[in-house]
Amino acid sequence: MTSKLQVDNLEGRTTKGSITVTGESNGASTNLQQGLAKALCVYNGQGTAAITDSFNIASLTDNASGKHTSTLTNSMVETTTPISTSYATNGSNNYNIATESVTASTVQLRTVQWGVDYYDDPRCSFSRFGDLA
Repeated sequence: MTSKLQVDNLEGRTTKGSITVTGESNGASTNLQQGLAKALCVYNGQGTAAITDSFNIASLTDNASGKHTSTLTNSMVETTTPISTSYATNGSNNYNIATESVTASTVQLRTVQWGVDYYDDPRCSFSRFGDLA
């Protein structure tokens, strides 16, 4: 018989906001909260920009061709939190998706087609890590 744990909330016993998880076979551990993405945004930047999947994202603004700003529902503590962006390729065309500017509550991405200029890509995404405010 397999076990099934069903809970609505988890909190650390020693420190309420800290749960240590032992990793795979090497016995190393990691802090559960530190390893989780605190925001995720997947959107289509072509035409009227639209979010297709998200977590902790309140809105998406189309600033200009290849520039979109996502506003977080819950802000981060710092502006230097890690952000992971996607990279797209479409046949012989390569696109770079990178951060243009970052605040505690926003992420502005820029999408550039190599050798051309800013480009509205249909497959944009980022995830943001760090501590929530």
